[in-house]
Amino acid sequence: MDYVVAIPSYNREQTLKRKTLAMLERHHIPKDRIHIFVASEEQRIIYQEACPGYKVITAQLGLANARNFISDYFPVGQPIMSFDDDVSEIKQKSGTKLVPIPDLSSFIVQAFLLCQALGYRLFGLYPAANGMFMKEKVRLDLSLIVGPAWGILNPGKELRINTEDKEDHERTILMYIADGGVIRYENITPITTFYKGAGGLVETRTIERVKQSADYILQTYPDYSQPKKTNRFGYDEIKLKCKVV
Repeated sequence: MDYVVAIPSYNREQTLKRKTLAMLERHHIPKDRIHIFVASEEQRIIYQEACPGYKVITAQLGLANARNFISDYFPVGQPIMSFDDDVSEIKQKSGTKLVPIPDLSSFIVQAFLLCQALGYRLFGLYPAANGMFMKEKVRLDLSLIVGPAWGILNPGKELRINTEDKEDHERTILMYIADGGVIRYENITPITTFYKGAGGLVETRTIERVKQSADYILQTYPDYSQPKKTNRFGYDEIKLKCKVV
């Protein structure tokens, strides 16, 4: 399976180098598979100096724009594994504990093969790194595919993201509508920091912008989303629901 790795990043070249790139290197994923997408030519130069040997591409400012740029950059059908720039490890459930996945590349390949077998193009991981709640199963219903780590058989222009925040909710809903299902591994999870860390979306995220994104999802996809209580950081949350026929 000839997959590629896509990492959108903004003002986090050292975080990217220390976390996501270090993780990929530990798992022996070749540099020529990895594509780093940045917001400007100035950023490209900074990242290229910080991360020699990696392909750094000038995309567009904003996560929604970057996601759409990545979809257009690769050919339709291309298996793309997407990581945020602050993923320090991918772990799997072992009893009630979490341990590093032994072979990340093998898992990615097997996940894409399952996508092909089932006819679903999007897969992802359990959203919380807590072995007490994770299960040894794979979900195929409308389950949120969180942004830090997910894979897709590239739909190209069929998938357009419109929200700067909650973009993982919108992608999940759109691919569920298009394919009739998405794949989520309940026993595997990314190790990352939500709503924290310098650089990235944190620099521009506001409570109001998150609210606008949540309202957009709720108004645009009322059959597939509903409000959820505000989280401990003060941001509006939503949850996905299956359309009742």
